[in-house]
Amino acid sequence: MTGRAWSGNGKIEKVEVGIDGVWKPAQLGKDLGTYAWRQWFFEWDAVAGEHTLSCRAYDEAGNTQPEEPVWDESGFGNNKVQCTQVQVNDKFG
Repeated sequence: MTGRAWSGNGKIEKVEVGIDGVWKPAQLGKDLGTYAWRQWFFEWDAVAGEHTLSCRAYDEAGNTQPEEPVWDESGFGNNKVQCTQVQVNDKFG
């Protein structure tokens, strides 16, 4: 898997990928600057079945994405950890 992480408060220092609620570190791509998006990579040996995938980033100021959204009137402050349900079929399915 691959993705990109960003923070308005500093450089991305760490990204974790959640597979069914278990968090593991992702590999970070090149650091392109304080407010640049940072690519990340994660190798997943998927097994057949339903899975919940998520990721969260940490910046140099110690900020991370919350599990629950922080309410704001405009709705633009929602940076909570997003989860995606996936179905993995076996190699014969």
